[in-house]
Amino acid sequence: MAATSVVFRKFDGAVKPTELVEQIWEAELQRRACVARGASEEEGISLPLLPSQATTQDAASKTPKGASTPGGTKSTKKKAKEITVTFHSEVRANVPQATPEMQKLVEQAKDLFAEEFEEEFASQVSKKGGYRLTLMADEAGDLCSFIMYKTNPSEKCLSIAHVAVPSTKRRLGYGRRIMRWLIQYAKKQPRSQIAFLALSSMPGSIKFHQSLGFKKSGNKLTKKEDEPVKEKDIEYAEGQVYMTYPIKGGKR
Repeated sequence: MAATSVVFRKFDGAVKPTELVEQIWEAELQRRACVARGASEEEGISLPLLPSQATTQDAASKTPKGASTPGGTKSTKKKAKEITVTFHSEVRANVPQATPEMQKLVEQAKDLFAEEFEEEFASQVSKKGGYRLTLMADEAGDLCSFIMYKTNPSEKCLSIAHVAVPSTKRRLGYGRRIMRWLIQYAKKQPRSQIAFLALSSMPGSIKFHQSLGFKKSGNKLTKKEDEPVKEKDIEYAEGQVYMTYPIKGGKR
């Protein structure tokens, strides 16, 4: 390495390096980093311009405050509540869809279901399975989340079976938004048919469901018959908790 002379200037009685020296030192640090990883000294390094060589273009090329960068940041990502979404309820997923856009949305839901759950998608949304499917899509027509549920009028219960959000859209509020949609849907139904919502929560989701208004319960509906059973008869997965949401308003 060739010797480098460093020039200092006096400023208010203290010795400080000039701005140019600081830029040269930054370039030297870059050079050393390249050498350390086996790259040539010229790779990706540009020496700083002298002040007289700087142009107004340099200043204009700086990223404006708040501008997005590749990959985005927390501050540039839009939350679910800021994005216009469309809810497609009562989707019959086992039949060809009326439009290519809806067919794409259903296929995305099928793929997501296969990634997250062990059950068979087609059997869940069949007439025999009895579960209803609601899809939530963004402005581009891509899936943001889906929810599967069924109603049991004899028990006045709406039972939630599955909720899922694509991995690229998680932690943005889409799961909460579709849950709130279903709660509002339930409140619009006659109380003679739906008096509460019910679901089975794993440990990591308990606080999330509690924040929506769900509470732990000692009873549970069986998966096949949708008949209430006692706590001692329930076979939970490890840490699994049965939770309910009582509807206080709505139609009578």
